[in-house]
Amino acid sequence: MQDDWVGRRRRQTGIMATLGTSSSHPDVIAELHDAGTDVFRLDFSHGSLAAHRDRCRTIRALDHQSSRPAAIMADLQGAQFRLGPIVGGFASLSAGQMLRLDLDASPGNRRRLSVPHPEFFAMARSGDELFIDGGRVRLLVMSAAQSHIDAIVLTGGYVADAKRISIPDSTGPVGLTEKDRADASHAAAMGVDWLALPASCGSEGFDEARHLAGAEVRLMVRLDNPAALAHINETLAMADGIMLARQDLAMSMNRKQICSLQKRLFADCDAAGKIMVAAIQALADCERDANDCYLSVGALTDAVHQGAHVLMLSAGSATGAFPVESVIMMERLIRTAECGLCPEGFMDADRAPAEMQVIDEPESHWHQPPRIEMRKRSRDPRMPDDSHMPAPQ
Repeated sequence: MQDDWVGRRRRQTGIMATLGTSSSHPDVIAELHDAGTDVFRLDFSHGSLAAHRDRCRTIRALDHQSSRPAAIMADLQGAQFRLGPIVGGFASLSAGQMLRLDLDASPGNRRRLSVPHPEFFAMARSGDELFIDGGRVRLLVMSAAQSHIDAIVLTGGYVADAKRISIPDSTGPVGLTEKDRADASHAAAMGVDWLALPASCGSEGFDEARHLAGAEVRLMVRLDNPAALAHINETLAMADGIMLARQDLAMSMNRKQICSLQKRLFADCDAAGKIMVAAIQALADCERDANDCYLSVGALTDAVHQGAHVLMLSAGSATGAFPVESVIMMERLIRTAECGLCPEGFMDADRAPAEMQVIDEPESHWHQPPRIEMRKRSRDPRMPDDSHMPAPQ
């Protein structure tokens, strides 16, 4: 895909798209691949093993039929807490209302929600703030017991089945959960190339995951909680790459802190020859909130300029209304960021973040990510390079 305002330079940064309800049909997966997706992410926090297995088969068929390789990453849930079922699939919460959280497995509603994790209630204390779906909905704990929590809604919004609920700055349990152990074995049997684990699993969890997945599967450390930074060097030493979950980190860190952390970790990974992935919440809410779009474009540009090998789409490709269009737009924005240009007419120059202004820096000063070899065998541990892109003219 070429655009006049982008120029004829090769795209150095790869694209990872998460598969979900909007993007699991074989035809849509093929369109995502054609649009520029290099790596497909299977989120084992959602979906059945049968569904993930079918997606793997579809991707492997594409891999063998196309001249462009397609890699697969299985992302393990880790020690995360998620909401139980909700009547109708979702509920609308209003700021100021009271809400009860409990262990009851029956479907919840706007007055009570199921959280089927006893460990969660053991950790919660009165006065704690709880985040649902990356902080889109926020609660304040008024009283906490071993089997239930009464909270007031600080920030309202829609909540859906299986959305993550967390207590910021809490590391949670260390090591692999039973679900993670089973999922790691199944993912390896499916023939995935990469396995992502949360940093909170620690060195013990990574040792166990490598034993379960085998030597052919590479490991990615997913940094989604600032508390895990205390042991990040030890954990990263055991992994083949790092993935910064920027939206999760934003629950406890501001954008400047995230950018600084990303720059430091990417420099360490670059020196060690490890893969660097930045999870960008780009384009998921742009049609609803223009400010979110500006922030997403800024985050994308930061990551490209700091040397990310891969940018990952989550909700935009998994559950968004326009999964293929999201990948197409990310492709264009990556090329623009790599060329150091702000596309004419994309946004007003006065409103554009500083990192989206025209950059006159010579190309020789740019960080060029190392070439990651990609071969056509389906079990090779691969990440995208620019070999499939047309040469500059």
